[in-house]
Amino acid sequence: MNLALVDLNLLVVFDAIMRERNVTRAGKRLGLTQSAVSNALNRLRHLVKDDLFVRGPEGMMPTTRALELGPVLRQAMNIVETAFDPVVFDPSTATQTFNLSMADYVASLILPRLMSHLEEVAPNVDIRVRHNDYVSGFDCLDANEVDFVVGAVGGGDPEYPERFRSLPLFTETYVCVMRNDHPLAGHDITLDEFVAASHLLVTITGEATGIADRMLEKRGLKRRIPMTCNHFLVAPLIIENSDLIITLARRMAKRFTNINNLHVMPVPMELDSVEIVLLWHGREHDHPAYVWMRELLVDICKDI
Repeated sequence: MNLALVDLNLLVVFDAIMRERNVTRAGKRLGLTQSAVSNALNRLRHLVKDDLFVRGPEGMMPTTRALELGPVLRQAMNIVETAFDPVVFDPSTATQTFNLSMADYVASLILPRLMSHLEEVAPNVDIRVRHNDYVSGFDCLDANEVDFVVGAVGGGDPEYPERFRSLPLFTETYVCVMRNDHPLAGHDITLDEFVAASHLLVTITGEATGIADRMLEKRGLKRRIPMTCNHFLVAPLIIENSDLIITLARRMAKRFTNINNLHVMPVPMELDSVEIVLLWHGREHDHPAYVWMRELLVDICKDI
């Protein structure tokens, strides 16, 4: 039978008569008149090619075919009703896996806090993290490969396709980092010294152009970048064993100086701050599980 030709309201009428064994009471149950229920029953009889119900001393008695259909249709209706019930997400019992995309710098700030919280309130929720730049994260969201992308957007308001939603997590500024005994470490570096120095740049693409280069270009200046790397957590190992300096996010630099032999100073020119943004696809905007996770991510970033 082609389901597209079936008025599913007829199944509701069938179920009501099956329960009440009376057309009038079935109508009251559904808020329909007796004639409307009778008309629906006649249409259903024509569709199934069976009387379905016949009059008896105790009301409308189901035929053998109706008795066969009854449990099956009731189960189907229960499934449909459940599907349309509001989804309830209980983190204490949830077993959901969330897939996140973020660079290692952001991951080092967020994941320890996230895991600590999950162990307390959502012990069976799993997190899977992949390394992507912000733009390729769009493709991953479209393909449903990740649930959230955490990325950096510079120069003001985030820009992203309308099918995505976003929330700001925190704002980042930049500092200059070098080893403690670097020749330039004894004083605040000047712009001329900054341009003349050799630089390390963290870039996922391998392209030797960063935010500092764009600002220098406006001044007609260019720095030398003898090395790029694709992971922030590799940078301090390179810096403390070379004469390279790096322009780095302030929070990351603070973490490095707590562990490595590094010196932090101001960047000798004004650089735009960067917004770290949480991004997700609009199709998951209202799902309780995703609402819970994004509220959690926003909350743990409040005091980063």
